[in-house]
Amino acid sequence: MKPILFVFALAIGHSSFAQQRDDYYMWPYGSNDKIEFTETVYLPKSNTDSLYILSQNFLLNKFNSDKDSIATIDNKRIAFCKGVFFIPIIQLGEKGNGYIGFTLTISSHNKSYRYSFTNFQHFAQHPDGASGGALENDYPAKGNTPYPLRYWNEEKAKAYYYIQTTIESLKEYMAKHAG
Repeated sequence: MKPILFVFALAIGHSSFAQQRDDYYMWPYGSNDKIEFTETVYLPKSNTDSLYILSQNFLLNKFNSDKDSIATIDNKRIAFCKGVFFIPIIQLGEKGNGYIGFTLTISSHNKSYRYSFTNFQHFAQHPDGASGGALENDYPAKGNTPYPLRYWNEEKAKAYYYIQTTIESLKEYMAKHAG
């Protein structure tokens, strides 16, 4: 019985240690060791052209700030957005204003579409602001303004939530309008 308890205690200790890193967010990684949320979604009553138009409309409606850019590759039926979402760190004042840059790609196929949400990078809004760098980083990038680790972890948690809600809104929009 004692060896089983020892193994159990060791496992709990190891998992507690692992959670000191950002592992509990369960970031999905692609083949290039970058965070990548990707999925193929099947919509049996749809076709390539209608999904392509819907993907363009979703991107145009969702990402319309002056830092967002939307483009298409018509012959491949791909719509993509190089965009941002703003997440201020209130505790750092004006120097805590920043945004997460990303790439969202939607490829339309017959009866399905595939999204890829990747290239997440935190930028400071002002030259002397706090910048975290790539979300894959365990620690924020060194910049002109110190970026405390606890705020970096909070920033990543907020980004994770934003990513998940964006994916859900994409799926709902596409399912609702695909017919």
